Amino acid sequence: MAERNLLQPKRLFSISKFVSAYYFEFLPNESYTSDRIRSYDFYSVFFVARGERYICVNGVHYHLFDGDMMLIAPHTPHQILQSDNFISNDFCFYTFTSKSPKLNKLKNRVFSLNNKERSLFLNAIFSIIPRIIHIRDVPNLYGFRLSEDVSPDVLSLSVQYMELLLTTLYLDRYNLLSASPLLNVSATSQDTPVDTDLTARIKQFLLENIDKKISLTDVTRHMCMSLSGLEKNFKKDTGYSIIEYLNVLRLNRIKNLILYTDQNLTEIAKQTGFSNIQYFSKFFKTHTGFSPSEYAKQRVKSSLHSGRTLKLANPKNRTNQN
Repeated sequence: MAERNLLQPKRLFSISKFVSAYYFEFLPNESYTSDRIRSYDFYSVFFVARGERYICVNGVHYHLFDGDMMLIAPHTPHQILQSDNFISNDFCFYTFTSKSPKLNKLKNRVFSLNNKERSLFLNAIFSIIPRIIHIRDVPNLYGFRLSEDVSPDVLSLSVQYMELLLTTLYLDRYNLLSASPLLNVSATSQDTPVDTDLTARIKQFLLENIDKKISLTDVTRHMCMSLSGLEKNFKKDTGYSIIEYLNVLRLNRIKNLILYTDQNLTEIAKQTGFSNIQYFSKFFKTHTGFSPSEYAKQRVKSSLHSGRTLKLANPKNRTNQN
């Protein structure tokens, strides 16, 4: 029998213990904002399944949109804050312990998940959530036990989905096995996600004026600095030029308004700084590969939101359960 070269597979990530998983749904008039700063001794994966949210990690505010994920490291102070755009939203937590050293490359970073990655995350969540019984006398979100009639293999399946997601993110982002020329908010992530005060002020200015036509001259006048100085610092902190970052903000805001409101494209264009609907559509297609209407149809068709279509998730089609 001919000899063969047999390769020993190596696991990049290994989850030691599963802590818990949660899925939260909110209408526009509902909120989940707490002044309490949390810090735990385990990893927390925070994922925006629908809409948008702010998360403050180590004192730095991040604006996460539909499909964005952040892996929060143990002993990291963080807060979950309401977005200033009051659309309905869903977000999830998946928490675990791990001693895998390569998690240092992924921790406290924002990743914009593609459809394959979203599927892995939501499979990890929904394969275990229906089987969890939360313990009411535990004074935090993380007390639970498995239902008595559930096989422990179910938990193993959920953990394997999460390990596969982490492995995929690591290989795709660091070994460059796949790359997309399209704008992706994950490109703004840093190994050390700390914005300088200057960069934070620029980001805030862009967010506050996203419905206006913003030029670099507007930014320099507001910041009272030269363009070269602003661009150098901003690029160092974010990996983007100021205009590229503004485009990312606009793209994410457009996507959320298309999917989760009943506004027409003309109204959405005005809210995101475009006075010309043709230029608005061209901008969107250049950076996503879809026209706005094609994007809406494609996302509804491929929705992974717990069996619902995205349009059914529209707050105007839901009943307030309060």
